[in-house]
Amino acid sequence: IIIDEASMLSSEMFDIILTACESEDMGLIVVGDFLQLPPITKDFKRPSWLFYSKHWSRFAGHVTRLKTQYRHTNEDFVRGLNHLRAGRGGDALPHLQKAGVTFPPVPSVGHDPDTFDGVVLVSTNAAKDTIDRRRYAGISGKEVTYNTERWGQQKKEWGEIDDAVSLKVGCRVMILRNLYEEKNGKTTLSQANGE
Repeated sequence: IIIDEASMLSSEMFDIILTACESEDMGLIVVGDFLQLPPITKDFKRPSWLFYSKHWSRFAGHVTRLKTQYRHTNEDFVRGLNHLRAGRGGDALPHLQKAGVTFPPVPSVGHDPDTFDGVVLVSTNAAKDTIDRRRYAGISGKEVTYNTERWGQQKKEWGEIDDAVSLKVGCRVMILRNLYEEKNGKTTLSQANGE
């Protein structure tokens, strides 16, 4: 069994999976970056990382570390990102600027964020919502409304789920699950979670 995004796997769950694999004489490979998402915890308690498992010491001698960054080759950009990942925005700034990252002014009365065709990072959900509303209003495509569906038991921490979602043709959305289609009697992946 191969488990991807293993940073999100808790030590307790790892112990259960490992024990089950051993009882069935199956191998187990875990892949992941511990600088990414941690295991989800209740009430924001400290995560029980995979490497806190009582069985982790058996894996420790078989860890392969991938040290080459393939997505970006600009050293300053990579350094800047690593500072951001560690929560050091001030230290990241000179590296990102040296790499050519520009910082347009935050959305305000005198600045139109819609003229910038790139990724805009803002510090609050309110600023993000303002940008989203303005950009959505500027889309001329036909608007279609979809009623949402529920099944199972909704948890309180999910917040309120709207009864309907309206989207205009041409608006950007993120796919939250894999979508498959049938072609010539064969099932193929048409869009992947995260696209």
